Amino acid sequence: MEDNANAETFIQNLGAIDRLKLNLKLSIAHAHVQAAAPRDLSSTYDESIPANERGYRVSGTGRVTITYLVEGRTGLLTIASKGQELLQIVEDDLSLDLDLPPGLPIDLILTQGIGACNLDLTDLTIEELSIGGGVGAIEITLPSRGQPDVLLMGNVGEIAVNVPEDAIELRPKAIRAKTSVGQLLLSLPPSGGYTLEVETSVGGAEIYLPGIVEAQIRQVSGSFLSAVMFSSQRILASEVGWRTNGWSGSESGVSIVVKNHVGGVTIHDLDVQSTSESAPLV
Repeated sequence: MEDNANAETFIQNLGAIDRLKLNLKLSIAHAHVQAAAPRDLSSTYDESIPANERGYRVSGTGRVTITYLVEGRTGLLTIASKGQELLQIVEDDLSLDLDLPPGLPIDLILTQGIGACNLDLTDLTIEELSIGGGVGAIEITLPSRGQPDVLLMGNVGEIAVNVPEDAIELRPKAIRAKTSVGQLLLSLPPSGGYTLEVETSVGGAEIYLPGIVEAQIRQVSGSFLSAVMFSSQRILASEVGWRTNGWSGSESGVSIVVKNHVGGVTIHDLDVQSTSESAPLV
């Protein structure tokens, strides 16, 4: 089903599905995504209705194209902002609010053009998260639990990733991040057992490591213009790069792999904002 809907209010029931694949194509839009509260989905949201049968709600200004198909037990939902040309930004400015059903496993793909995006995934069940940045800033709050597979592809705009306060049950399968010109600000969950791959071009990356998490850092490529820097006094040089003094292996810690060109990568303790020392290339 395809609808060219005015985004002021659009509510749709998803039917009996086990997983939702959501594709957001926001060429020109300011967007906010979050878990729905009961009042937001009115008749399509009821505690007596199983999580996989609830709906979603789109609101805001401007127009969007909505396509929804069901293949087996998987829902395929695409929401695209109208217009692909830069000249249409004045007449087709879009403010989009999207409320999604908590409890339903979701694969979320965001392709951003122009405009700021805020993804509050705290109360959502995210299986896969794929972000394609554009010109505007993107702020993401990761889900508070689960094992999402995370891909962050930055462009010109900044991508900032935050972790909810109570995220002890958040254990990512993997996090892969690549920047172009814009900056990456990435806070890591208070748990280990995964690999973080960071690749920078011109833009740099700031990684915030919780004090209870151990890490090993390897720089597998770089140039004389690139550097890996630390503000944490608990990170020491090792035979393969650097590690925290309590590192005992990737099963309980985070293995960080760095590929940087011009842009530097700085690793902080989560509550440290300034860089006190620079580590040489190895």
